[in-house]
This record gives sequence, structure tokens and C-alpha cells, in this order.
Amino acid sequence: MSSGSFRLFFPRPPLRLLAGIVILALPALRCRADVTHGDETVNQDNTDVQAPSSNGPNISENIADQFEQLRPLVEAKQWDPAINLLNTMAASVADPSSYQGGYDLAVILNTKAKTFVEADRLSEAIAPWEETLRLVKIHPSYFYKHEVSDIVHYLAQIYSQLATGIKLTPGPDLEERRTLQRDDFTKALSYMQLWLKDNTTATQDDQLFYTDMLFNLAASSTGDAAANLLKQADVEAVKGLHMAVHPHDEFYYLVAAAAEQDGDLVRAADYLEILVRRLPDNREYPPQLMSIYLNLASNPKEKRNSEEYYLRAINAIERAQAHGIMKDQRTNLDLVTIYFDLGQYGQATDLLSTGLNDGSIAPTESNWQVLAYSYQQINDNTKAIQAYVDASKLYPDDGGLDYSVGQIYSQLEDLPNAYQYFNLAAQKGHVSSPYGLYINLAYTAFEIDKLDAALAACDEAAKLPDAQKSTDLAQLRSAITDKIKEEAKAKDATAAAPQ
Repeated sequence: MSSGSFRLFFPRPPLRLLAGIVILALPALRCRADVTHGDETVNQDNTDVQAPSSNGPNISENIADQFEQLRPLVEAKQWDPAINLLNTMAASVADPSSYQGGYDLAVILNTKAKTFVEADRLSEAIAPWEETLRLVKIHPSYFYKHEVSDIVHYLAQIYSQLATGIKLTPGPDLEERRTLQRDDFTKALSYMQLWLKDNTTATQDDQLFYTDMLFNLAASSTGDAAANLLKQADVEAVKGLHMAVHPHDEFYYLVAAAAEQDGDLVRAADYLEILVRRLPDNREYPPQLMSIYLNLASNPKEKRNSEEYYLRAINAIERAQAHGIMKDQRTNLDLVTIYFDLGQYGQATDLLSTGLNDGSIAPTESNWQVLAYSYQQINDNTKAIQAYVDASKLYPDDGGLDYSVGQIYSQLEDLPNAYQYFNLAAQKGHVSSPYGLYINLAYTAFEIDKLDAALAACDEAAKLPDAQKSTDLAQLRSAITDKIKEEAKAKDATAAAPQ
């Protein structure tokens, strides 16, 4: 498994809802029991199993009468009165430890659990159903095999839904909630495995539910337990892919999720590619695919293939954008960055310029600076200067932009313009290197013979901490003062000369 905490990298498939539960078919109408129920047969001569009558288990007459009272409550969806009546019925069972009493109680508990489900009180259905299973385990002839199977499946779903509903947000009880979630997923998994054992004709939905449960339990676990569950989830997801000509899409991303968690990004990308082709309008998969390709491109082990993965990342973005997906400012900037990483400065610069001007890329100061730098990389200093000037219109108080323009003019040996922008930057302030600005301003002013301005810039530079570390300032100041003296001397000589 990949290092770090286990995370759900891919969206989980929706939970399958509980199958329809019919509670109006009252137990009094139960079929004869002289056939196989669960693992046991009730014989007509009552020789092997203690039974209330030779035709198998039937509820007691007084319990049957109370079930008739239950019918109108259920039809009217009066759940609280219905549950109260079921509690009264359970208390009226003569001898729950007897075969007859146990059957009466099992039927009541099963009905009570179904009522809780109908009332959307899922967690309260667990106890009566688990007690029902306990009674059926003692007397398998109580219920038909499919009835027991349904109860097991319901419990798997309820525990899974309870686990999924636990939020793992930060808090002092986080570990307690994490443990509770893991316990619920564990119980859900045990019931689902029990159900699958007796249902060899499971559907795709059943297989997906089971696979998703394995993955979620892996996400709630740590160490070897998480790794083993993840591998099992992978196996079951692949099995699900072979269950139909057109398998559920969720199987593909569960395989991809397991592969990603196991550090096999190439395999994860392969399965995500299938999903993107099958569902080109899906908004979840393209960003994940792009992220995986970028991780592969930056992986030292994949260095020889890094260009290929960068190109695949670009392809993932551009395909998505053709379907109206991933057209946000952040993704557009990611695309620019990828082109930069590939060394495609011209393409990157064109995309960045277009994005900043039409708003498809956030017009932040740093992005404008990247654009200007990009133009410098392709030796287009005119556009680089214009980019800084455009940015300064949006951020008029930031002298750093003017400082950058001054530096470009200085490199071009256009000293008058360099001086103009250095001086403007000094007036605005807010530059990352004030000392460097004043030194550049002083040098430029000195070169164009603005000696008073040069000396003033030196004085400002001398006030800054960086001045203590440099010898350049003293040398520059000396050169400026010497030139001032020379010009003054020359002026005096000119004034003293005969007219």
C-alpha cells in the first residue's frame, strides 16, 4: 500500500437501498411447514422436532389475534403505536424458551424489525433481527431459508449504512468514531459474507455492494489488515467486471482505487481511462486521471516516461474541456504549468496570456509575473514589459511590478526608462528587495548623470539591514561623490575662465 493515511481517492458508489419489505402479509397466513425450513424438516408425526402441531409451526391463536390488531396501524403508518403493540405481543408470549413460544417470539421480532425499517429507524431494527437469527439458529424450522437469507442481507445493509453515516471530522472523539465505523463495517461484511455463502447466484448489485464494503472497511483499517482487505476488494471488483457484458462503472473505479492505494498508478490510470471513455461527461474521473498522470510524471522511477505522462495529463484535460469539464481557472493554470514543465514555453505563454485577459485564469499578481517571466524566456521583452504594465493597472500600489520593468529596461541598456520605473517603484514601495531597488536606482541615476538622485538613493539604501553586508554601497557612494566634486570643479573652472 502507498504510505500515509488511507484515503478514499475515488467517489464511492451509492449504497444499495434496502429491498422492499412487506409486513402486511401477516404470519397467521403462513404456509404448511411439512417442507424444508432452513436446515431442518418438520415431520408430520412430530418425532424429530418438538412442534405445536403435526403440520409444522404456526403462531399461537392469541398472537394471531393481536396481529390482526396490528394490520390497521401498519396500513395507516402509525409506527409508534404499531411498535408498542409488538412490544406488548412479545411480552405476552407464554414461554419464549419453548418451541412454540420461541416461534411466536421470532415472528414478532421479525415483524418489529421490519416496522423499524419502514419507520426509517434502521439502527433499532438490528437488535430484533439479530435475536430472530439467534432463535432460528436454535430451531431452523421456524423460517424458510429465503426468509433467513433476507434478514441476513438486511443486516448487512443496515450496518453498512450506519458505518457510512459516521463522519470522521476532526474532534476529540475522532478515534472513538473511527473505531465505531470500523466495527459497523466489520459486522456488515460478516453478514454479507454469510449471505453470499448461501446465495451463489448473486447479482452485479450484490457483488458491487460486497466489493464496496471491503473497500470501505479497508479505508477504516490500518496496517496489514487494511492491505489485505484492499487486495480482497481488488479481487472482488475484477470478479464483478466479468459478471456482465456491460458491468457497472463502479467496478472500474474500485479497481482503480485499489490500485492507487497499492501504489500501482499505471494500473489505476488504465482503469480510469476506461471510465473516461465510457463516461466522457462525468466530472469526477478526468481530474483524478490528470492527477495520477502528473504523479507519474514527477516520479523519479518513471523519469524516462515523464514526457509521455505530461502529454497524457494534457490530453486528459483537453478531452474533458471538450465536454465542458475542467474549465475552471485552477485547471487552466495547471495546463499552463504542464506546458512549462515540458519546456513548451511558447504554448504555455500563449495560454497564460489568453487566460489572464479573458478571465479563464485568475488574474493574480503572481500569474501576471509568471506571464512576464515567460515572455522573457522566449526573448520577447516588449511583451514582458507590457505584461508588467498591465498587472500594475490592476495592482497600482505594488512597486514590485515597476521594479521588474526597470530591470528589463536595464538589461536592454535603456537607462532613462530603467530609471523612470526604478524611481516609480521607490515611490510606491511594496517591493520584495528594497535594498536591491535602491542600489539599482542609484546606479542608473549615476549613469544618466542624475547625481543628486543617485546620492539620495544611496542614503535610502544605507538605512536598510542589507547595507551592513555589502561593500558595493560604499564604493558606489564614493564614485557618486567623486563625480559630483569633479563636475563642481569643472563648473568652477568654467566660471573662472576669462570671457
